[in-house]
Amino acid sequence: MKYLFCNGCSFVYGENAGYVLGIPRSDNPHKKFRFSKLLSDKLNLEEINLGKNGESNHYTVRTTYDWIESNKDKVKDTIFILGTTEPIRLENYLALKKNYQAVSMRWVSNGYDTFFNNPDEDWQSKELFKIFGSDDIEPGNGLKWWYDYIKYYFDEEAERETCERKFKMISSYIEKYGGKCIIFNSIYDNIENKEGLNFFNFPEDRNYWKGYNAYRVEKGDEFKTNCHHPSHLSHEWFANELHSYINEKFICC
Repeated sequence: MKYLFCNGCSFVYGENAGYVLGIPRSDNPHKKFRFSKLLSDKLNLEEINLGKNGESNHYTVRTTYDWIESNKDKVKDTIFILGTTEPIRLENYLALKKNYQAVSMRWVSNGYDTFFNNPDEDWQSKELFKIFGSDDIEPGNGLKWWYDYIKYYFDEEAERETCERKFKMISSYIEKYGGKCIIFNSIYDNIENKEGLNFFNFPEDRNYWKGYNAYRVEKGDEFKTNCHHPSHLSHEWFANELHSYINEKFICC
């Protein structure tokens, strides 16, 4: 194996990993302390991390697939680690901007009431509401569209099942080209049916969030940062757990 490919939301990206060390975000401490970097060093593999703050399971599967399509010659030499996030996060392709936009149903429900109860405020300048608009779309119109989507089309359990199928398909696709794939629940228990997957279970079948939260009770609060993301200690703990799992499961590194 030559590469370690990791993808997911902020838990994989390494958001706030240097907080308890007092390292400013501008110094990008996540690149040094996130589990993918620590694990790639342990395995002597090149780190590839596409994790991104606030992104959805759809983003993770889509961008992993795109990377495979552009790097088929590397797949057989790659260990893929994909973290699932909460199913209330989606993404939408904005034709006017010609790119994908992440959106959370929580942002929609909270933002809708705030926006329409304060019509005179300058929402164009606020970062959250830029998600629902663009140079050509008023934020209120974008919010209204998503609000109607929640009301008439969105079902969290159906979305969870959809994402479960997507992760099983991308895992099979990786294996088709000779790669190794590990999937874990980073936020909530998005994957319930683990049959046919190399699935990493945390102690007592917890997801990553529950796992390091439980562990910090025993070892101290520094396992969690001020915004509830895992600290460098949590990432180190996870890297060690994954290292043992990989050596036991694949016996290849």
